[in-house]
Amino acid sequence: RTHSFLPSTHGTQRTMATDSTGAAELAVQGTIQPVRVAGDCGEKRVAVDSSAAEPRDKQPPPTTAGLADYSGSRAATDEEVGITCFVSGHKGFSGLFKQRYSDFIVYEIAPDGEVVHLTSLKAPKPFESDPEQCAGFLAATVSPVEHDQLRALGQTGYDASHLDSKPEPNADSGPAAVASSGNEAAQSEQARPTASTEPSPPSRLVVSVPPGEVAALRAAIKLLHPGVITVVNNSGNRKAAAGRGRGGRRGRGRKRGRDKEETATATDADGGAFSSSELASVTILPRSALEMDLGALAGPEVLAQLQTLAATAANTTDQAAVPTSIELEAGDKARRTALHRAIAALFPTLDSTTKGSSDADRKVVVGPAQKRNDRRNEFSIRTAFTEFVLYKTNKDTLSAVDLLSRLLHIKPKQLSYAGTKDKRAITTQRMVVQGVAVQRLVGLNKQLRGMRLGNFQQASCGLQLGELSGNRFVIALRNVTGSDEQIRCAMQSLSEKGFVNYYGMQRFGTTGVPTHHVGRAIIARRYQDAVELILTPRAGEDEEVLRARRLWQKTRDCQRVLEMLPWSARVERKVLEHLTSHPSDYLGALHQLARNMRMLYVHSYQSYVWNKVTSWRLDRFGFDPVVGDLVLQAEDAETGAKQVKVLTEADLDTYTIHDVVLPTPGFDVVVPTNVAEEYERVLAGDGLTMASFQTSGESSFTLSGSYRAIMTLPKDVTWKTQTYDDHTIPLTRCDLDILEGQEQAEIPAGKCKALVFELSLGTASYATMAIREILKTRTDVQAQMAAAAETQRHSPVPMATEE
Repeated sequence: RTHSFLPSTHGTQRTMATDSTGAAELAVQGTIQPVRVAGDCGEKRVAVDSSAAEPRDKQPPPTTAGLADYSGSRAATDEEVGITCFVSGHKGFSGLFKQRYSDFIVYEIAPDGEVVHLTSLKAPKPFESDPEQCAGFLAATVSPVEHDQLRALGQTGYDASHLDSKPEPNADSGPAAVASSGNEAAQSEQARPTASTEPSPPSRLVVSVPPGEVAALRAAIKLLHPGVITVVNNSGNRKAAAGRGRGGRRGRGRKRGRDKEETATATDADGGAFSSSELASVTILPRSALEMDLGALAGPEVLAQLQTLAATAANTTDQAAVPTSIELEAGDKARRTALHRAIAALFPTLDSTTKGSSDADRKVVVGPAQKRNDRRNEFSIRTAFTEFVLYKTNKDTLSAVDLLSRLLHIKPKQLSYAGTKDKRAITTQRMVVQGVAVQRLVGLNKQLRGMRLGNFQQASCGLQLGELSGNRFVIALRNVTGSDEQIRCAMQSLSEKGFVNYYGMQRFGTTGVPTHHVGRAIIARRYQDAVELILTPRAGEDEEVLRARRLWQKTRDCQRVLEMLPWSARVERKVLEHLTSHPSDYLGALHQLARNMRMLYVHSYQSYVWNKVTSWRLDRFGFDPVVGDLVLQAEDAETGAKQVKVLTEADLDTYTIHDVVLPTPGFDVVVPTNVAEEYERVLAGDGLTMASFQTSGESSFTLSGSYRAIMTLPKDVTWKTQTYDDHTIPLTRCDLDILEGQEQAEIPAGKCKALVFELSLGTASYATMAIREILKTRTDVQAQMAAAAETQRHSPVPMATEE
């Protein structure tokens, strides 16, 4: 028999005894009803008794009196969060990881498979004068068919001979018609008549894009296709489109994937189409055609004068040397509108106004445009979003976002990223900021310590969590005790068999209050308990913070605690600042935290349950697929939802353990029958059911669940051993070293041995779990501290840990 400690909702611990099959001896009142249960005969849905769950707006009675004081506690161990199984049978050995920050380097892998590196700290070239940036943008924004039409429009020649007859102006076919084009599809079949006998090119092209791409589209076309002009018919609903979080082009981003039959369709990151109100419509016209229309309206002599005036205004800094104005016959309102539109489209350096009180004496006066003091940065005329690479050392992603938002005087939500990265490491990842001048970002490099921003480029919108394909790791394990044969066996097993895809200890925090304890209280709708857990004293903290926490525990005086808390305790300060004015609004206090932080707590509890059930499944059924297991199938074509298949006896030879998935608990997942009772047992130990993850009131903590492979196989694994004596010499080389021209230090052979390896992991897989599989050791804080102390005592040379 084994005993595991399951924390209760009151912060106390209860012991649950299990036999070798994992059956629980502890009687639990009530029943658990998964939303969907998968069996041998397929999947069946089971109704959830929503009446059993209290609505979000009615909290259960607070249980703060039963909360434990964590000030003497320790961080959770591997076993307590369900990390117990190993894959291979090789003999483990000891080694230290993260002794220096450079011993653990993480590079994000973008969705297109490219590893993200910091290669430049300089501000980029202005977009509108950089052909490479503009060409890349167009390639990702318009379809190949549209690009061919665009080139054809720019090749239309200008034949002024037809102007000699001075035809009557036709506002419907001239510039005024641009406004009426609306969101029509490209009218490539309607060619403008010319004197040439060659096949006519398309008369216009209408492109619909998200509002954030309009300015960039016009700038790119102006540089690469000077033979055309662009007119914005409608600017779309910028606010609505931005709220959709579309994952369109971001530098090396993905194409929109439109075919020639869907020229007015764009999709967001989830595959949903933008509505017409969210799209902006841009009409592209041949410059020569618009010049012909303007020549027909004003005459070829006036057109030539306008061209001369525009060229002079564009190339002369001395405005006194430019002719003051040109007067044109205004005519009726339709003619005036057509003139103004044509002049604005053809000559950006000119302004046109109407003067006069009646149609008889009205004139259209054209003169040099007033010079505007445009202090916006290069990107702001094209997009509100700037993508950059964030390089950081010994700082977690949330803290980096908080610091950048304070230095830039913006809200944290204006900074978006695809995933969080380790703290005690050197990490490189993409980030997108909204509404900040690129010069301000470049200037931050003079203020930042342990952080650098670089590789700036324009983007059409922010990043979404999960918008990456994985991470590339460079890891150095120091003071390894394994023989060369042991190391070879360990690395071969890792490359061929992989490791259990546990959520690592980073998911559960390193303090005496594990994050999944807070998440459990939130899911149970005990918001006061959750707040108390966030504020409760814990071991290992800074003395100033610990005194403030103890003051809260004794007095519940928000103002006094705030005065004592340092500014670095931003989570605690946000909660207390809300409680100062809303003493009993604990749910509101939680909502003061950034959404990513709020969800970190509840996702941590889901991870805890998943780890527990995964270990039970592997202990019970081993490392082969069994009847009742789940494997992922193609996504639903209509909803995009993940589909799963329940394995039968006939499927077992088709799939391997690397195909098997288990759900994180939620209200919209299929629970395999072979582990359903274990889900019930783990949740019941915390007073929860599957119904707890679906709520009728507060929707911000509603969790649908997801699927996660129980095994992961790293890619592109390489490794080497290195002997050394000096623990201060880096064994790896990071981006900043390369950027600053620092060569890899020569490492003399010594008495200590290091294992340096690289590998690529998919999204949400933890490199620390790969290290655990190699060394066959625990990864929690206590185990690592004990291992470090033991290694320190027996190290052949003095050691120093980087602080």
